[in-house]
Amino acid sequence: MASFPFLLDVLALHSNNLEGDIPVPPERVYILDYSRNNFKSSIPVDFGNVLTSAFFFSVSNNNLVGPIPQSICNASSLAVLYLSNNSLNGSLPSCLAKVLNLRGNNFTGNVLDVFTESCGLQTLDLSTNHLQGPLPQSLVKCKDLTVLDLGHNMITDNFPCWLNSLSNLHVFVIRSNRFHGNITCLGLGSNSIQIIDIASNRFSGVLPPTLFTSFKGIIDETRSNLGYLYFKHPLNSAIYYHDSVSVVVKGTNRELEKILNIFNSVDFSNNGFQGSIPVTVGDLKLLKLINLSHNALSGPVPVSIRKLTNLESLDLSVNKLSGSIPPQLASISFLSTLNLSYNELLGRIPRGSQFDTFTDSSCR
Repeated sequence: MASFPFLLDVLALHSNNLEGDIPVPPERVYILDYSRNNFKSSIPVDFGNVLTSAFFFSVSNNNLVGPIPQSICNASSLAVLYLSNNSLNGSLPSCLAKVLNLRGNNFTGNVLDVFTESCGLQTLDLSTNHLQGPLPQSLVKCKDLTVLDLGHNMITDNFPCWLNSLSNLHVFVIRSNRFHGNITCLGLGSNSIQIIDIASNRFSGVLPPTLFTSFKGIIDETRSNLGYLYFKHPLNSAIYYHDSVSVVVKGTNRELEKILNIFNSVDFSNNGFQGSIPVTVGDLKLLKLINLSHNALSGPVPVSIRKLTNLESLDLSVNKLSGSIPPQLASISFLSTLNLSYNELLGRIPRGSQFDTFTDSSCR
């Protein structure tokens, strides 16, 4: 196995076509980036012992196999750990960096109930694995948690009502799992949610009117400052790493490698929600995308949606909505994607403004 017999603060070999085993870095390396190569080995069992000074380690987007060695827990200074998009397997590590991204691997078992009062976790991305069991409630101790993405697993649980106490949480994704029951407790507390995706689960019941009014991060227009979600080094503000997330637009995954503060989306599609769409949906003034499709929602399309002047995508298809399409929706000037098909809507399709850019099939 190759090694580097000299001292470096930063070793960046990312975005090349390097192959073979992972090179062993110098013991005092501070930032180590092997991402986007073709390394095909396992992670050596003692690899964590040479990362004792490392703040950042990424070997994402390679072809690594095998488990994460327990020695990674010896890297006590490691704050950012990116191992995403490999073929790693086994169980999750018992230790945690402040930013932990294990997306797109083959991890199995439960999410470990290892979170303590001293939890400094800010980003946890375990999406697209084979994780099972319930969501550990000890995550509520991670008060600094900003991004939580558990999408595309096999987690079985009720809606985690403790989510409401995580006032710094901006991104919450549990798409394509086995969550079930109602979501009446969602949003009862103050929160900073700007992206919430609970699509493709087994949720049911009604959408309470208080639901949308609690999403203060999507309502408060004073929060619409231009910037990104990122993790900043506690001692050196020049060192920071952007968070990322996948959202679904028009049925296609869209990777947001940088999450703008002004990007706000709500996706409750592919569940079993019933009842009417609360008129309070119109309070989400910063909303860019909303998808309530493939449920059993009934009643009219709320006229209050016309107040969503920043809305770019609206999908209410495959429900039981009735009445006419409110002509006021044509005033949403940024609306580029509209799908109201497969409902029980009647009357004429509004014309003028944005509706002239859509085909009739988007409303039939």
